[in-house]
Amino acid sequence: MEFQGELTRRKWNKLVTPEKKYNEDIIKEFYANAFPLQRLDQTRNNWVRGVKVSYSRDVINEYLGSPYNLGGDGLDEYGRLKKARAFNADKMAKLLCLPYCTYIVGVTGNLVSILRKNLTTIARIWQNFLYCNVYSITHISDLNMPRATLLYSVLTKDGEIYKIVLSTPSITGVSKPLGFPGLITGLYKASGSRLSNNLNKSL
Repeated sequence: MEFQGELTRRKWNKLVTPEKKYNEDIIKEFYANAFPLQRLDQTRNNWVRGVKVSYSRDVINEYLGSPYNLGGDGLDEYGRLKKARAFNADKMAKLLCLPYCTYIVGVTGNLVSILRKNLTTIARIWQNFLYCNVYSITHISDLNMPRATLLYSVLTKDGEIYKIVLSTPSITGVSKPLGFPGLITGLYKASGSRLSNNLNKSL
């Protein structure tokens, strides 16, 4: 899998080159208002500076230039892998790991992680991309199994990146950086809003 060609084919270039400047107060306000009113609410609209900003699946995919076509079950490949009861971890490790390397098993027999040093070169490249442009993570580390599952789905079929974006407001704490400032700035601008000149932070 040729990395640059895959980015172009999937139309993920906006993930690599997001808006370069943003207003930190706008990003904070977005996250403060980003929680759905109900747990199963899929509307995903909030208000920032009096402007309605949508961050639903369809809006994010349209903004990224890569709308997804889900199957009849409403899931993509990543969703099916997460839902599967009999997940083939050995098959995943064979694709992601160097020869004779595999995942780490915990004391109770549960799958824990895959060490970064055991990943193939192409898997490391995609891991770097996901950590820097999709997950809100400030350093590269070993792969826990949920992230290994996403990486596997990216290397085999298109995983829905928007799901990671949508989960960020619920997992970002005060000790972690607010994720996706460039993407949020782009969504804010795409809503027809004019940003103030006070874009005080750079990516």
